[in-house]
Amino acid sequence: MLPLALILCTVLFSMTPVFSQFADPTAVASQFSLTTSTSIPFPTATLSNADAQSFIVSGWSLSKGRIQNGAENIAFVDDPFPNAPAPSSTSNTSGPVLQVQYPAGGFGSNTSGLQLYSLWNTSDGSAFQSMMLTYEVAFDANFTFVKGGKLPGVRGGPDPDGCSGGVAANGSNCFSTRLMWRKEAAGEVYAYMLTPNNICSNSDFICNSDGFGTSIDRGSFSFVNAQWNRVTVVVRMNTASTVNGMVSLYYNNVKALEQDALYYRSSSGVNINGLYLSTFFGGSDSSWAPNSTVHSYFRNFELWGSSSHRTSLARKSALPPFRCRRHRRRNPITELVNNFNCILRLDIDGLLLWIISEIWDLLLCHLGAEIWIKPPVLSGPKVVSFENKTIWTLYDATKRDDGTPVSVFEFDANTPAKKNLFPLAKNALRKLRTVRHPEVLKFMDAVESDSTIYIMTERVRPLGSAVQDWSSKGVQERRGLAFGVCTEFRFALAGLYVAGLRVTDVQVALSFLNDSAGSTHGNVRVDSVFISSSGEWKLGDLMC
Repeated sequence: MLPLALILCTVLFSMTPVFSQFADPTAVASQFSLTTSTSIPFPTATLSNADAQSFIVSGWSLSKGRIQNGAENIAFVDDPFPNAPAPSSTSNTSGPVLQVQYPAGGFGSNTSGLQLYSLWNTSDGSAFQSMMLTYEVAFDANFTFVKGGKLPGVRGGPDPDGCSGGVAANGSNCFSTRLMWRKEAAGEVYAYMLTPNNICSNSDFICNSDGFGTSIDRGSFSFVNAQWNRVTVVVRMNTASTVNGMVSLYYNNVKALEQDALYYRSSSGVNINGLYLSTFFGGSDSSWAPNSTVHSYFRNFELWGSSSHRTSLARKSALPPFRCRRHRRRNPITELVNNFNCILRLDIDGLLLWIISEIWDLLLCHLGAEIWIKPPVLSGPKVVSFENKTIWTLYDATKRDDGTPVSVFEFDANTPAKKNLFPLAKNALRKLRTVRHPEVLKFMDAVESDSTIYIMTERVRPLGSAVQDWSSKGVQERRGLAFGVCTEFRFALAGLYVAGLRVTDVQVALSFLNDSAGSTHGNVRVDSVFISSSGEWKLGDLMC
């Protein structure tokens, strides 16, 4: 008879494909058992504002048969970023895209953006209990995110006008789960729902006491200007009077957040009804408004749904959290009592899935199995000269898919000296994702857990170590290195030969960061500057 540990390991490894953290929308829909789907039709040619309104009103199954707000702000236009698909895409999509305009000084759904409600019904008259929405969004290169704004999500309930604009969810009127961008393009799920069980004391949630929505996992991902961003959000309603609703979000096909103890409704009359294409700056006052007119662009809206409601659906279908869930340090006896209803109902499927989930979390969170969530690279040597220079550990690495040389910056909060520096590391990741400039370190990918961050960038070498190498050589050797005679060191020292010019590059980067990006660096020193393979100096370590 096989040992129990071997049996469990066999089960876990056989489930590895299901537990993958990287999944396209079709795979996510399959994992959540969402078998019914539809897509929002787009025209085959560009359309002016008037024709765009007619096209949407006639073909998008709108609530009350009309666009609620911002009809004057739309058009179907050519793709403004044909060479900048979402990083997760294998090919770009051709055809017109929906342009939404946000006039200068406008805020709220009455003077900014677009708001409409596209209904989707099941073919058999039942109600959707789970729904996945996926789409792509892009922002102008000069798009300023100011304090925040709304992005499309899903909604439901008998009241088609509530759960927005400060009209609170009461459990029987409606719910909504939209996305929001925040300062510096930080992303979140923004939900109108009930907030029982002291949920607002959880750091994952930011609640409003004035009837407005609740922010979920703010900053768990960030949008990027001038390229397409894919978002996929899955919502499962709670069973009436039970706090077991769920939301899960994937950014560019990577899981960014998941919460599975939400309370959307207290009445079975509130179900999921369709797409809530709600996007505007705000906020309820002019401090949220952009100073100039800007645009966003949308394409590839798809909806997947299921009218089945099983409390074990998320356990069976959902991928495990991208990071160890914050409530994981808990009493196993309490958890067994909480799941005793599985035994009483003889729900063996649910009970086994809970047991497997606990074992998986034990492996992932307690036995150092975070190797599963490192970026898609082949690890290389640690850059020893960079050790203890900043909060980051630097590795030379190569991309698995094409062998491109890259650098990987690692932050590990499990190191005692770094335990309180996690917010700085997260802020550095958020900034690097959103700040794009030739003199700023080029961001390529990232993976984040509850205690670690891995950032993949273009291959670089720290300026400090290059200076050390340079100063350790003799005069003739340095001269040869500078002119490229000794090619072995050309990568490290090409930038140093034109040091005076490269300092200007850093000044340009700082000017862009302060003036255009509305941010600061606050930690400029030799160890926050890096040399690229072409000899250019790049500003990094954007923590402040």
